[in-house]
Order: sequence, then C-alpha cells, then structure tokens
Amino acid sequence: MKKKRIYFITSSIIQMLLSIYSFLNAETIRQTIINNAQSLYGNLSDKVISTFSNTSIIPAMSGVCTILGLVILIIAIKDKLSSKKILVLILSIASILCSIQDLIIVLMIVNIILILKTKKTKESVRKNTNKKITVLDRCDLSNKCLVSGIIVAAVYFLLMLFPDILPIPKGYLKAIIVHLFILIVCLVLFKDHLKRDFYAFRVNFKSYMSYIFPKLGIMYIFYISANIIASVVLKLGNSVNQQNIEAMPFWFTIPLAVVWAPIVEEIVFRGCFRRLIKNDKVFVIVSALIFGMVHTMSEASLISFVFLTIPYSLLGGFLAYIYTKTNNICSNMFCHSFHNALAMGILLLSSLLG
Repeated sequence: MKKKRIYFITSSIIQMLLSIYSFLNAETIRQTIINNAQSLYGNLSDKVISTFSNTSIIPAMSGVCTILGLVILIIAIKDKLSSKKILVLILSIASILCSIQDLIIVLMIVNIILILKTKKTKESVRKNTNKKITVLDRCDLSNKCLVSGIIVAAVYFLLMLFPDILPIPKGYLKAIIVHLFILIVCLVLFKDHLKRDFYAFRVNFKSYMSYIFPKLGIMYIFYISANIIASVVLKLGNSVNQQNIEAMPFWFTIPLAVVWAPIVEEIVFRGCFRRLIKNDKVFVIVSALIFGMVHTMSEASLISFVFLTIPYSLLGGFLAYIYTKTNNICSNMFCHSFHNALAMGILLLSSLLG
C-alpha cells in the first residue's frame, strides 16, 4: 500500500504540472491538434477541428484536470486511497476525459488498475490512524506555520505564472520589485526559523560541510549524466529557464541566482512543503518533481519538458534529502547557492573566453 500511495502522489503531481503546462501553452497545443486533425479523414477531422476551434477549450480542460489531480493528491497524502476507492476511480476516469496530454491518460489508466486492486486491509486501517510518521526536530507545525507556508508558496507561484498581476513598470525595474517583494514575504514569515537555523549552521559549519560535500559529489555524477543525455543523445539545447538566465545581464543574474533563488526557493520548495508533508520519502519525491517541472514549464515541446526536467528534479531531490537529514534550511540554501555560483562562474568564464 505504501508503494501505491507514493505512485498516486507522483502521478497526481505529474498530472497537475502537465495540465498547467497545457494551460500555459494552450494556443500552441490547440494549433498542433488542428494541424494533426487535417491528416484525418471524413467527419472525424471536421469534428476535431470544430471542437478545438474554440480557444477556451484547452485552458478549461487543463484547469479541470489540474483540480482533479489536486484532489487525488490530497487523498493520497492523507492515506485515504483504500477508503476513497470509488472517488479516486471517478476522478481518474474524469481526468482521462479532460486530458490533453497522452502521458496523463497513461498514468490515469494505471491509477484505475491500481485502485481496483486496492483492498481495505487491517494494515492500511492501522496506518491511517498513525498520522505522525516523521517530524523534523524543533520544527513548529502549528496552524500559523502551515498558513505561512501556504501563503509563501501561493505568492511565489502566482507571481511566477502571472508576472503582470502587479501594476508596476515593465523591464528590470519591475523584475527587481517583484523579486524583492517575494524575498521580503519569505523572510518575514519565516524569520524565526531562519534565525534559529542560521545560528545552528554557523556553529556547526564544518560538520555540515563534511556531511554534505561527499553526497553533493555523488549527486553531480547523476546530474551531469542526465544533462549529457538530454543535450547530446536527444540533441536538445539548454532549457528555456537557462536561456532566459543567459540573456540577462550579469549584474542582475548573479544576485538572483546566488542570493535570491537559494533563499526563496529553499523556503518554498523545502521549507513550505516540509511543513505540509511529514513523510521523508514522499517529501523528497514531491519536492523533486515540482522543483524540476517548475523550472522547465516554459518548454515548447513535451519531450524537452520531460528530459530537461530530470536534472532539475535530481537537484531538487538532493536538496530535499539534505533537509531531511540536517533539519536545517540554511544547509539547503548553502548547497543551492554553491550550485548556482558554480553555474554562474562557468557561464561567466565561457562568455569571457568566447
């Protein structure tokens, strides 16, 4: 049952992020469907073209599919799969009907097969009564902390998906204002935890480094291998996220990558999620997938989206793993800052030499 639960959590996250991807790229996907439909014959071609001639059909279907995935995710996180079999079955079937992405359809078919084989055993009932699996040491899981985590995550994703929501001038001034706003929100809501973790990190810096760096080296082996597969074997270029970074001036990207991203993204992807997910393995998987997919959400093709997500997910999973072992968000911020500083150094060196 534990493996099934992890699968449902993973599949629902993928469903949500692919649906958001479809929502953000609705017009491109709609045009592709219409172009492909022209190769069909007879009434089928006419019906497909007529259906997708409505520009709002894909955003609407993607929005519904996102909500369905969210409900399945909540059921799986709460370990209610056995008691909510019928509901999960209905949600999976509805997701198939609303899905634009083939991968979601495949995942939902597997969902249906697994949920039909799920039985309400004594073991699952016993697990449902044990809510406290693994809680971080000295971590305040009060309602205030949970609400703070939700607010920070909501502000981050809202401004990332809809940057024009703030009525401020465009250009780098706007970008600076938006990023400072998010940074201030994160620092204010988590100031007590940051003070505590920073003091512990400073006092135990050597022990943290001796623990982190060997594991960081192992992570880089997989991370570099994944990048090689994506860039050489599949002949894919850099991610859109990387291209956007390279297009910005260094006076903006270096503080953004080395200071802002480690603080904000660690608070959002590790700090906030950890306060909502207490199980170590589930937390690492959720954090890795969302961190990876958010960084490649702007990819134009699905194959680029999938394969360029892997390196980011490896990094996100490693940072989540480190958080479960150190219980200190500052250790994550240091690793994240070190990784981004290394990437910025390579980028700066290549620009100087080339």
